[in-house]
Amino acid sequence: IGYTRFLAAALDDSGIQGDQRVKRMVFDLLDSDGDGLISVEDLRSGLNLSLDDSAQVMSEALADLGLSGQDALSGITFWDFLQLLQPMSTARIASETWRLTDG
Repeated sequence: IGYTRFLAAALDDSGIQGDQRVKRMVFDLLDSDGDGLISVEDLRSGLNLSLDDSAQVMSEALADLGLSGQDALSGITFWDFLQLLQPMSTARIASETWRLTDG
């Protein structure tokens, strides 16, 4: 399971999934340079991840969002972040589980 899915599950389990203010605070914490976008560098510095781990997390998040190329260069917007926190459907969970275990 990727970091973004872990974060979404943690927010959901804590009963704050619908609280927009908490989501904004989490986004702002991850956006360590305060430019309104979560980038690989933000993840590296804000979460103390290696560059490779930060790039992997970003890659997974962008894939979940269906973004690539130019769309992916700048980082993840707050809107994108909200999309990543949406609960996954049962079919998508099954597909992700299969991809991670057999893919």
